Amino acid sequence: NPKYKHLLTLDPDMDKHLAQLVNHRTDGVVNDMVFIKHHIKKTGIADLVDIHPYKVHDNPLFIIFSRASVPAADVEYLNKIIQQAKQMDFYHALYDQYTVPGARKITQEQAPLEY
Repeated sequence: NPKYKHLLTLDPDMDKHLAQLVNHRTDGVVNDMVFIKHHIKKTGIADLVDIHPYKVHDNPLFIIFSRASVPAADVEYLNKIIQQAKQMDFYHALYDQYTVPGARKITQEQAPLEY
């Protein structure tokens, strides 16, 4: 809603936003769940902030390649590998590790060696 635009700050510096949040200089931060959880963990502020479950969007993730430098066959291969990975318990456990509080942690030994 354009009426509230003056209340928002758009800035890619996540560390700055989290510092403002814990110092009560802003009321909230909107970002990708995996990305924000990584930054919260990295900065050691997990006990100072709460993550609200409100979904801003549920768009798929896109990986963009240059046609000039990446062969189409490589993109097709990557798409195939991603689809295969999404069928594996490992994929879901790894995703949960970064998005679900208390999820079991994945070690390197548990990771599949190849697809």
